[in-house]
Amino acid sequence: MKSRVWFVAVGCLSVVCFLILSGCGGIGGEKLVVIRGRVVENGQPIKAGGPYGGAPRVEVTFYPVDASGNLDSAKQSWSATVQADGTFVVDGVGNGIPAGRYKVGLRGEPPSGQYDPRAPKAAGGDIFEGKFSLQKTPFTFEFTSNQEITLEIGQAGASEGSGAASQE
Repeated sequence: MKSRVWFVAVGCLSVVCFLILSGCGGIGGEKLVVIRGRVVENGQPIKAGGPYGGAPRVEVTFYPVDASGNLDSAKQSWSATVQADGTFVVDGVGNGIPAGRYKVGLRGEPPSGQYDPRAPKAAGGDIFEGKFSLQKTPFTFEFTSNQEITLEIGQAGASEGSGAASQE
């Protein structure tokens, strides 16, 4: 009897593993993409990775938008933490995020217990002072495949709050 139960359990587990690993190509059958990127200021990687070590914690968020650039509230936003070397990976829950058009925002928090004059309370503690919020971000991309992007937040000679993005 025990071997029969064991055989059924192994069989069921095998079927579940097969279904999980085979997938359907994405969330609801959507194509998934993995986005790797880096955040730079005047060509140099930003110093991130807080809250410890004296560097701010920087979060990058991908907001799904329609063709007019308006937030598509029916779709999920995706976020990742920028690492100490200025890089990030947005891969949803490990397989990718749905392909499509996204605005990319940034928000930075000063390290715990440290005062940062760039993070006024009026901006919700954001060291970027809201310049890269959903409403103000200059970064918009159309993703149809896995890509690498660069978010330039402080181009030399650029006006305050501007940014440039490139797809690599």
